[in-house]
Amino acid sequence: MLRALPLLALACAAAGEALPAQVLDAEGLAAQAPAEAPTPPDPFAEWLAAPIPVADGFDAPVIGWAPCGDGCWSRRAPKSGTPATPGTVRAVANGIVREVGADTLVTEHLWYDDEVKRTATFRWQGVTSPLAAGATLTRDQPIGTATTVQLSAEAGDIGPIEPFLAGRPRLPVPQAEPILALVSHTLDQLRLYVGGKEIGTFEVAFGQAEGDKEWRGDNRTPTGIYHVVARSKGPFDGEYGAYYGGYWIKLGYPNAWDAARGVDAGLFDTEVQRAITRAFWDRRTPLQGTKLGGGIGLHGWAHEWSDEGGRGLSWGCVVLHLRDVATIYDALDEGAMVALF
Repeated sequence: MLRALPLLALACAAAGEALPAQVLDAEGLAAQAPAEAPTPPDPFAEWLAAPIPVADGFDAPVIGWAPCGDGCWSRRAPKSGTPATPGTVRAVANGIVREVGADTLVTEHLWYDDEVKRTATFRWQGVTSPLAAGATLTRDQPIGTATTVQLSAEAGDIGPIEPFLAGRPRLPVPQAEPILALVSHTLDQLRLYVGGKEIGTFEVAFGQAEGDKEWRGDNRTPTGIYHVVARSKGPFDGEYGAYYGGYWIKLGYPNAWDAARGVDAGLFDTEVQRAITRAFWDRRTPLQGTKLGGGIGLHGWAHEWSDEGGRGLSWGCVVLHLRDVATIYDALDEGAMVALF
């Protein structure tokens, strides 16, 4: 009888019927069907995933209240000595309400610090709120009233509250971009999105040195959020003109976060930092002559290259296949966002 099982299995397969998950092998032992391998996560989808509204910046929850410690503000009492009346407290950023208590509120926020997606939950003490758990928040919307509010980070390593809020008046929202290019260092790929929909994936190569770009001449490709600030089809002169592959898409490197790194490293002063930051938000070419370097962009190559070979080709730029470079050039107008992660 056991010998008939293979014939039975063939008959089931021929009839289009599903085989049982477990059958007996020739020795009469149970043989379990192999489990399907889990689908690996898609880095592009993970980077763009936004289950809650993305913050486009942070603000203080109140204006003009007396400070009473980090993340603490208190209403000023009238000179007559009567108790202070409750004032309006506003959402510090887009987000969502997670919990509501008698005089507490817990909110969650998601934002991009350059190419790094971050989340944090804030606990608001002393706030009476009409909102319910699950309510979405819009930056600066009234969320309740208080005479004294204490704001603290319940989850998320953000450091002191007030410098955190003051240091992020504007933040990028990649999901809102009409045209977006994402470049994955891990997958060696560029993916194009128009109106939030993926329209193509392309293989890319990077700088000759591994790691994130830090200084001028390090031959590394940066990670970060940038914008297209110039485009050209040439002709390109000079010894290395052929290495553009007929197309040049210049990115606004360094950006605002690179500029902050430059100040921290003592490479330049805050005046230079402010100039680079303004250029980033205006989607203009930033200063190119600092020790952070410049001249970063996307281009073709002097000849077609193989996906099977090494991906360290350029002096810090993203290199496209000759078969793809015209498509990317036509898709990325000046001002388009390009995020490398």
